[in-house]
Amino acid sequence: MEKKTTSRFRQFINLPIELVQNRTLIGNLAKNDFKTRFAGSYLGVIWAFVQPIVTVVVYWFVFTVGLRQGRPSGHPFVLWLMAGLVLFFGGVERWNKCIDRVQLSGKESCI
Repeated sequence: MEKKTTSRFRQFINLPIELVQNRTLIGNLAKNDFKTRFAGSYLGVIWAFVQPIVTVVVYWFVFTVGLRQGRPSGHPFVLWLMAGLVLFFGGVERWNKCIDRVQLSGKESCI
């Protein structure tokens, strides 16, 4: 058990080092992902930045102006909203990629 824990700890410590060493590859993969994801949309990669801003503005308007909700614990509502939306949309994106991976590979594992 000790050897397995040490191995995981080393992997955890080596992760930032490997990320720095492979930053060019990671950058190229991210750029390629943006291009392929938004290739069919009208605005292209710009839509990746416009869509979340429009979503936050619409939700903010509905809950702050339309429903006249106050500030939770004195902080601006938009901060609470953005924190929740980041977690929600991140989970949705992960779940959708997991389902796509299962459909393509025919396996039942999602990592």
